[in-house]
Amino acid sequence: MIAYARAFLDDNAPLAHGSHADATKYSVEQGQLVVTLKDGKSGLANPEQFTGYQGDAKAPSAILPKHNDLHFEIQIDADSPIGKTDAAHVKDVLMEAAVSTIIDCEDSVAAVDAADKTQLYRNWLGLMQGHLSEEVTKNGKTFKRSMNPDREYTAPDGSKKVTLCTAVRCSSCPTSGI
Repeated sequence: MIAYARAFLDDNAPLAHGSHADATKYSVEQGQLVVTLKDGKSGLANPEQFTGYQGDAKAPSAILPKHNDLHFEIQIDADSPIGKTDAAHVKDVLMEAAVSTIIDCEDSVAAVDAADKTQLYRNWLGLMQGHLSEEVTKNGKTFKRSMNPDREYTAPDGSKKVTLCTAVRCSSCPTSGI
């Protein structure tokens, strides 16, 4: 999986020279992503792909590049079981989901009467606003499932926070940062 993740990074956020497979550190210097390699340093081949980071610029806990308008988060954690075995302490790469669904609430056989349509629209609103939740019982234990909170990042130049919404929202949503 580590080799696959590095190949994914090389394909979707290629370095100006070198490979993510040889990364020993990720940092942010003067608003640019700097990747320390076994034999030097490199930036991204396309610096505009770097959209933000979390944590300290010199030792970030997450790097946020994007490709084809989809973001992916390179998570860095030297204390995690995976991160402590990686030269650059990368523990995971999370991908933003590409949601391209048409919701047809009028003619759908799943919503045939007013009560069904009301529930469907109520759930859809919960998705749009990011507060949809449900109590679930499994194996005799009850717990609440809900959406993750939005993720916040520092912009490359450090000037502002960048928000990546975890809820599905339309492009006109005022809280949709990127």
